[in-house]
Amino acid sequence: MFRRVVSKLQEINLKRFLYLMHVCGFLSLPQCYQYHKIPWKSELHRYFTYSNLTLQGISLFFISLNLFINTTQDLSLFCTSFFLWDIAIAEFGLVCLFNAKVKTFLEYLNFCETFTNHHSEHRTVSQLRKIERTLLLVGLVLVSVCMMFDILLFPFLPKSNQVLETLANLYNVKYPQNTMALQWYFPWVDLSQPKIFFLYFILYFHLCCIQILGFVLVIGSYPICVFHLKTQYIILRDFTLRLGQTHYNSKGKTIFHVNLMRNETVVRELKMKTDGQKQQEPEPEISERDKHLSRLFQQNPVLYEKFYLGQIIHFHQRLISQRKLLDNYFRTVFTFFAFVLVLILPNTMYGIFTPILPTNLERWKMIAEAGGSLAIVFVYFYCGELLAGCNQSLASGIWLSRWYTCSTRTQHDMVMFLKMNQKLQYFKINHWDFGYKWMLGAVKFSYSVFNMMRIRNARK
Repeated sequence: MFRRVVSKLQEINLKRFLYLMHVCGFLSLPQCYQYHKIPWKSELHRYFTYSNLTLQGISLFFISLNLFINTTQDLSLFCTSFFLWDIAIAEFGLVCLFNAKVKTFLEYLNFCETFTNHHSEHRTVSQLRKIERTLLLVGLVLVSVCMMFDILLFPFLPKSNQVLETLANLYNVKYPQNTMALQWYFPWVDLSQPKIFFLYFILYFHLCCIQILGFVLVIGSYPICVFHLKTQYIILRDFTLRLGQTHYNSKGKTIFHVNLMRNETVVRELKMKTDGQKQQEPEPEISERDKHLSRLFQQNPVLYEKFYLGQIIHFHQRLISQRKLLDNYFRTVFTFFAFVLVLILPNTMYGIFTPILPTNLERWKMIAEAGGSLAIVFVYFYCGELLAGCNQSLASGIWLSRWYTCSTRTQHDMVMFLKMNQKLQYFKINHWDFGYKWMLGAVKFSYSVFNMMRIRNARK
């Protein structure tokens, strides 16, 4: 059993992770992708998914009420709770957006899966699969550890009498030690009562276990999609390096590329000498169409140059359409994500750099949480820079090829292709380039807000 689970984890990718989320009731896949093929089971599973999302939304609603009604009376507790609340809101909002646009995301994943299957022999494809598997597994382990700490350890950590008195006064509970990191707002029910707290703890545990998959999806979806697109551009660049050269396959035979997207090739006909005469002996098991293309390209090298460059341009246009699909999907996601980031940064700066947290343990806990969140944000902006430079790699690939051996007409078409790939193409959100410059601007803005909060607190 354990070996089977390990083997399944070694084969995990983003698409299979979506199936896992679908089975766990956190994602509703379209009918053609669903786990259950029987209609009534699919309908029942859809209701199960919607009930989980509704339950999580209700939970966040009561947590928000408690945060802004009760917790605001204690600044240190509000600072730590606000960070967790902000992260939970971000995860829930992004998962809801993902459910709304799941067909677009699956369309992109299907293209990536088909492409990697066609080019499975390329070295970057194996590296891509390893990176994808590593990101998902590491994200799953880290998020699980953090969530289990919040669920299993936080309620049972020893608290000082001052903290217990503060919790009892803020939340109006009889047993302040029976409180969670994000407490619900129920003024007519004392959630700290042992029997009620037991049920509350089970529900809290269920919601947090479901949220683990949502956090992993939020963390890993964009980097994995960018790495897929970057791999496709790397493979296209390798094709541009072959301009003006004779093409060979892995067996050393001369070939002609007839479809770069599907990695389809035709082996060139071989000329063998028999009784002092030349006769053509084609490769065995070759179709008439491939024979005709092989003869045509062998007799017209200039025609093959034009055809090969046309395949490169068609390949590039297909990647541009996939890039637009990816940008349109993540534009809404990152607009919401940027709003959450603006709320998180000033809050963490204020909690870390001002003496409002009662103990060093809570301060180091917030530093660790803020460091992990900023590391994820840095990976996102790194992916934005990586995506922006994809087109320039194609231009460098043409300059490093033997373009000077091609015909004049082919060189003219190369110039037109180069003009399309001269500048960095950033992912834009409301005229802002998603890159390091925007990241530094967000940090400066957050630091300004932090200074305003610090000066206002000092005047009081």
